[in-house]
Amino acid sequence: MPGTLGGSGRIRKPHWCGLLFFFWSGLAVCSMLPQAQRQEPSKANQELAVQLNKEGIGLARKADYASALEKFRRASELWPQFSDSHYNLAITLEKIGQLDEAITAFKAAVRLRPDSAPMHLALGLALAKNHDLAGAASELQRAVALAPQNPLAHYNLGLTYEQQGKQQDASVEYRKAIQIRPEFGPAHERLGIVLRRQGKQPEALAEFQSAVRLSPKDADAHYNLGLALRSEGKLDEALKELDEAIRLKPDFEQARYNRAMIIRSRGQQAQAQKEMQEIAGLSDFRAKVAQAKSLTLSAAEHLKNREPDKALADLASALGYWEDNPAAYYLKGLAYEQKANLAEARTSLEKAVDLKPDYPEALIGLGRVLWELGNHQEASGEFDKAVAVAPDLAEAHYNRGLAQAWLGNAAAAAAEFRTALALKPDYLDAGINLGLTLMRMRKVEEAVQQFRALTKDFPGNPAVQNNLGLALLEHGDFREAVGAFRQALRVDPNSAEAHYNLGLALGKEGEDQAASAEFKRAQELNPALSPP
Repeated sequence: MPGTLGGSGRIRKPHWCGLLFFFWSGLAVCSMLPQAQRQEPSKANQELAVQLNKEGIGLARKADYASALEKFRRASELWPQFSDSHYNLAITLEKIGQLDEAITAFKAAVRLRPDSAPMHLALGLALAKNHDLAGAASELQRAVALAPQNPLAHYNLGLTYEQQGKQQDASVEYRKAIQIRPEFGPAHERLGIVLRRQGKQPEALAEFQSAVRLSPKDADAHYNLGLALRSEGKLDEALKELDEAIRLKPDFEQARYNRAMIIRSRGQQAQAQKEMQEIAGLSDFRAKVAQAKSLTLSAAEHLKNREPDKALADLASALGYWEDNPAAYYLKGLAYEQKANLAEARTSLEKAVDLKPDYPEALIGLGRVLWELGNHQEASGEFDKAVAVAPDLAEAHYNRGLAQAWLGNAAAAAAEFRTALALKPDYLDAGINLGLTLMRMRKVEEAVQQFRALTKDFPGNPAVQNNLGLALLEHGDFREAVGAFRQALRVDPNSAEAHYNLGLALGKEGEDQAASAEFKRAQELNPALSPP
């Protein structure tokens, strides 16, 4: 694709098989234009969309993903047929972990550019990451058809076939990837594994040797070569490869086990026993960690159900298995917060942060508890740290926005709420607080627009309607405000605030009798709300 940023791809190790090249090909600057017969926006909007896309690329290169997302979304709104902005939006969403949203954007890009191999490849990889193997295979097949000389497309299609149990098809794709790029180490390794499963040991051995030569720092490649050498009876060479795998990956349990088996086969029983004990120690530790994680997950479920005592019981057991588990201390802090024991909550959250200083959720939780304790400046500092360690976490920006709003920094608060919404467009609380902050800044027309936008996304939410009514009331649109408050009451007839606000709006319209009835109903529901 012309005008891309970065290298040819990036590598990750999926839990299911080998190395997977996730295609971080870069961001598209401006490629093929949409077909002429499509109804297109004005030339001015197209030019602005191209400029916004370019600005988004610059922001993404600086890792300012929230601002980049805003640019790409705006570009796509201005020019819905602009495939590059959808593609760049998808890449950025995937980068920050919003996979479902990324897939939607990739699909939009592919619909607009069905002849783009990179877009089909990127969509295929996202679907594979989302465990949709059939969808991934379909997209990767299309990518291979469009770009038959792309080794990454063949390699990733091979990985997908392998996961589907289609070993022969996988080996065909790996061979094609190697034919195109002979120095492609991971493809040699995966081909070796497939050949080993097919009982073709000599051929597998040759592929593993190539993999080690091309990827000398890959512990898995050394391990697989070690297994192949052992099956050929070349025990000295096998030990050498297994030792290298362990050097590169000290907790490589399978490599340690196979090394111990070779040593025992040579009659070195004491040394083998020693190594097996070390393996048992690793296994025991892993088992304890697994048990601790299971109990921690159980505690999290109890907290969702507002059962803090049950959560604390699970967490006490979890810490017995793994005493330095930061997640357990974080959840312990949340449990004490639910019990309104803020002192204990603070202690637990501080322990979580001590164990893991870059734990954004714990920093946010600690900030929230400090705020409830009245330590506002200290709390604000924790929110700042959360944003620093997790700049793409919407909740971090949201909480910093709340703190800034309370401290009187309305402009800074609005900026944080906007960032939270860019990262998480359906973040209702951030949307409402942005509108309220705009009202505080006397930007009432912007506040009305913000709440109107929220009513489209959350039409049945009474809080949104109530706040829209307040903004309209402030703007002087009394009749529309009446409609908004009545809509809020249709959803929540017992909202004292909505009745009270409706009374205010009706009073502005001169309907004093109806206003008096609303004030009376509001006071019945909440005696603290006396008529003005």
